[in-house]
Amino acid sequence: MRKPSLPVLVLSAMTAMQACGDPDLSDTKPDRTRDADGIVKLYRNHEQGDWMLKGKVILVRNAVVLDVPKSGSAFTLAGQTTLSPIPITLRFHVSEKQMSRLTPGDLIAFKGICTGMTESIQFRSGVLMSVSKPLSLP
Repeated sequence: MRKPSLPVLVLSAMTAMQACGDPDLSDTKPDRTRDADGIVKLYRNHEQGDWMLKGKVILVRNAVVLDVPKSGSAFTLAGQTTLSPIPITLRFHVSEKQMSRLTPGDLIAFKGICTGMTESIQFRSGVLMSVSKPLSLP
């Protein structure tokens, strides 16, 4: 029997650690509730955004799905009115099954842990709370 290579072992260990360390927020009460536009406005001042949101469970409302990944679980979102250069990146919890039906343009509400901002405002352990599909024109 062939032994797995070192990169395969490292990747497997990292995946297992992330799955075990990622809490399921389904039954967790959020620390704060904000709409996506409000979060983007807070993070225009990095310190204020981190002070108010980083490390907390946030219920985010009115986030528009911009991009659906072909693989993985990092979705790109924005607010409805602040089409600013600061996107929101959401990584869903491994137990989240509804994410497969998301498409660009969907309006969602989710709960997640804010991990701060690098190039985008980051949320992990995401759980979908609601999905509204855009109206289609006849």
